[in-house]
Amino acid sequence: MLAEMPLLETALERELATLAFGRRYGKVVELVGTMLKVAGVQVSLGEVCELRQRDGTLLQRAEVVGFSRDLALLAPFGELVGLSRETRVIGLGRPLAVPVGPALLGRVLDGLGEPSDGQGAIACDTWVPIQAQAPDPMRRRLIEQPMPTGVRIVDGLMTLGEGQRMGIFAAAGVGKSTLM
Repeated sequence: MLAEMPLLETALERELATLAFGRRYGKVVELVGTMLKVAGVQVSLGEVCELRQRDGTLLQRAEVVGFSRDLALLAPFGELVGLSRETRVIGLGRPLAVPVGPALLGRVLDGLGEPSDGQGAIACDTWVPIQAQAPDPMRRRLIEQPMPTGVRIVDGLMTLGEGQRMGIFAAAGVGKSTLM
């Protein structure tokens, strides 16, 4: 029956991956600066963990960045306001991944791949780890169509093409945002 509903099957697989089986949870034993030391959790380097309050409320997510004796060292992805010795750490069993696919078109994401545009969850079937192999630039399609910017100096001296990647680097206050 699930084979007839691939979106539901994918969503269930993703949800099952977040459940805490066995020793996938631990507790914070020390906080030094922004580095958390966690005991009792079996995790791998690069794995994402959730920091949850005693009532189950999600406090923050963090990444396993190292080990010290029997402790896992975690780097949080944001502020730790509300963290306590009662905070439970749950290993998700996977690295940080972001959704990819047509559902992303026109959406605004934060640095963790979560929607920040108020339009709800993103329904993508494919999730790619952020530590993935970079695509081969020689296999990208050729840029054939010019893209006029409306800025004469850019169009005249540095023609851009549709689909081209371009970085705009300059000191603060010189008009990068205005140019865009």
